[in-house]
Amino acid sequence: KGKGKDGKGGRFVQDMGKTEVMTGSQRGQWWRNCPANKLDVIVREQFSLQSPEIWKVPPGHYVQQSGPVEVFVSGPAEGLQRMPVLPRGWVTVDASAVQFGGPTYLEQIRCPRWKVIF
Repeated sequence: KGKGKDGKGGRFVQDMGKTEVMTGSQRGQWWRNCPANKLDVIVREQFSLQSPEIWKVPPGHYVQQSGPVEVFVSGPAEGLQRMPVLPRGWVTVDASAVQFGGPTYLEQIRCPRWKVIF
């Protein structure tokens, strides 16, 4: 339901529009919740924005990409970018190109830097 696939790897989501797979990022890529927006990033169980929330990513924290980013290319959600993350779930990467504009939630980074203190 809501996953009519086409030749470009996208899907059709009722009441939202059609998606296509974006190029330029890949599985294993790290992303950081943009601290400037001071918003938690909601991780949902499935692609749909109506699916249950399973956890949140606080500002400044990281997530790892588990598959291709999909962007809506038509419909009311045109410009919205959704991405699967590890260990499971889907997040909105960027909503700034949607009709009324929303925030950029995640920024792509090289690799998170960890500091271990004993």
